[in-house]
Amino acid sequence: MNIRCFIILFLLSANILFSSTDKKINEDVEKYISGLKGSSTGKLIQLIRDGRKDMKKAAIKRLGDLKSKEAIDILICVMTYGWAPERFDKKYMAGKKKLVPELDEDVRAEAALALGKLKDPENIPFISNTILVDRNSIVKQNCLKALGLIRKKECVEHIIKAIKYELSLTKNQVDNNVVKAAIEALGDIGHKDGFIILIEITQNEKLEYDTKKAALKTLEKIRWE
Repeated sequence: MNIRCFIILFLLSANILFSSTDKKINEDVEKYISGLKGSSTGKLIQLIRDGRKDMKKAAIKRLGDLKSKEAIDILICVMTYGWAPERFDKKYMAGKKKLVPELDEDVRAEAALALGKLKDPENIPFISNTILVDRNSIVKQNCLKALGLIRKKECVEHIIKAIKYELSLTKNQVDNNVVKAAIEALGDIGHKDGFIILIEITQNEKLEYDTKKAALKTLEKIRWE
């Protein structure tokens, strides 16, 4: 083996070792964050501002689990980053350039779910608008799950609006995963106002068989009279 091949193999081995070590450290830090108490809300919010992607996600999840009302503004800021920057406070905007690469779809989606866990009806319009304007499927799905967690009658009309938007698209553009998330949310809420749209889903030719089956299953589960 020549010296060049040896150096390449050494560098690859070192990279794998360091990556494995970093992963373990990140997992330990995330575990620590998940155990922080409610009195640590300020620290968790700071982590969302300044932490790396995995730390942001862990902090957001913890704030959702803690149902921290103090975190509402920053969670909305993260979830709606692409369309509602005016919600950012001055400190958050100061770090905007650093923050942008870290606010990928996983982080935005986690923020949506956290807002759902807070069960605050005032967050519904922000969650609903995000479904319509965000281009990422995971973010849309988590927004719909969030509406299902809030479980208010008014959530139903926003879920129906999201479904109708999907059904207005061409067959190739329709996101069946988004429609399935909407179906699940309607099932979680269990309100009769979702009956007609679920029937429509079962008959729509643009949708996949599994999506129609999910709608039928939800109808059978709720058993509206």
